[in-house]
Amino acid sequence: MDKSGPTRPKGSPNKDASPGRNSPRKMIQPASSSIPSSPTRMKAFPHGTPNKSPPETPTRMKASPSRIKTSPSYVEKKQRHSSPQITPKREKVPYNVTPNCSSGLEMSPRKDYVVSQDVLARWTDGLFYLGTVKKVDEKLGRCYILFEDQSSFWVMFKDMMGSPNYNTELTCTLCSDGTSEEPNQIVICDRCGQGYHQLCHQPPILDSVLEPEVQWLCRQCIFANSVKRGGALKKGPNAKALQQMKLALPYELSSLSWDSAHRTNKQECYCYCGGPGDWYLKMLQCSRCRQWFHEACVQCLEKPMLYGDRFYLFVCSVCNAGPEYLQRMEMKWVDLAQLVLYNLSLTNKKKYQDFDNEIMPFINHNWDNLQLVRLEAFTRGERQEKVLDALKASKTRFACGKEVKKRKSIFGLRIRTPPVPPTIILPLDGPINEVTMNDLEMKGRKVKTFVPAQRPMHGVYLCFQAIRISCTLEQKTFPRLGRLGHGHKGQASAQTPGGS
Repeated sequence: MDKSGPTRPKGSPNKDASPGRNSPRKMIQPASSSIPSSPTRMKAFPHGTPNKSPPETPTRMKASPSRIKTSPSYVEKKQRHSSPQITPKREKVPYNVTPNCSSGLEMSPRKDYVVSQDVLARWTDGLFYLGTVKKVDEKLGRCYILFEDQSSFWVMFKDMMGSPNYNTELTCTLCSDGTSEEPNQIVICDRCGQGYHQLCHQPPILDSVLEPEVQWLCRQCIFANSVKRGGALKKGPNAKALQQMKLALPYELSSLSWDSAHRTNKQECYCYCGGPGDWYLKMLQCSRCRQWFHEACVQCLEKPMLYGDRFYLFVCSVCNAGPEYLQRMEMKWVDLAQLVLYNLSLTNKKKYQDFDNEIMPFINHNWDNLQLVRLEAFTRGERQEKVLDALKASKTRFACGKEVKKRKSIFGLRIRTPPVPPTIILPLDGPINEVTMNDLEMKGRKVKTFVPAQRPMHGVYLCFQAIRISCTLEQKTFPRLGRLGHGHKGQASAQTPGGS
């Protein structure tokens, strides 16, 4: 990250302030807000200062399951506006993709945000950051938020979490209705203090949660506790709670309006969390439903992703009706070179990269994260030759510095876009896991279609072998018997055993 750019301040929201519960309906008692009133009141990390990120990722806070990230990094936010070739223009449309309330009420996000209010805003990476509301646009359902690194952006109501207003009547955060009757009572989250109807929340809230001694966290808080860079938590109670939440989406997938390439939608609604996203950064596309998912929200990643790396076979928890499935797809040297130049152009903020000082060090540093099985046998010297040959051979993808009267050892992308992965077609029914993938056969190059493998049955194979052995014995035995029966030596023609 550029040293002159702003960095994230230390801190996290106060997680100790939880609203009280005093009835089976989980009523809320006045208490301190779960979000600090100002950035200066934030608690410092108990384990010291935040760790620095690898060179290819923005500066970040130290990961902690019980903490919520603060402000978006300078690099990630600028990437949304620095590449007009691949950055889609966001249309200003109200958020209307939330399904109707199960109690028959039309659902809409809360609109009681006020200027100077401290809120948590979900960014395009799926993480929450602390900011202050500067403007409120109720018509389009969004707020203009100033983050702690002094950057400011419009954020939609659906992607914000604010402290509850104790001076107003208790209502459902999703449908804005205050009716609380069986079997659709309003339940209060023990962390953020927001209320949800049992049938409005996804997944629906069970009746067992209504007991006062049972702790319950809403979908937003579970995601805030579990998601992190490099992949969400895989073990522990928070990871199990997250997996249960991921079995259902908080919106209707069929109601989203997609572009022709199925990369962006007008509602800015992606992933399990329903937050905004940028497909050309760190996101995975499900090979079945084709929805995009944040790196921070998926639990199947073994290694962190690179920007724009879409060479994965991924099936989400909703389509799989259980745990996610992920398989790394192989890429060619020319695709690897394009992916590396794309990442360097985002982090270094320049078009041309030096081959010896930037391109190859980046490849060697991230070689394990690339997980390219077919290319693992190559030594560092062989890697260098292959990448250099790919940069020189593909004139349509790469530009050499010699073309603009610069050094011939620098290369850049003609169009700043990540490499295009092959299209993957999977069977429409049934779960996808290691067992089922072993029974599928991949066909095609640009379009990889997985179909059931055609394997001969064991009984048919044995029958075929028996027939072949029988025919071989016929060819060798019958001519010999014929020769013995006639008593002719050297007879070449075949006779039957009963011939005379």
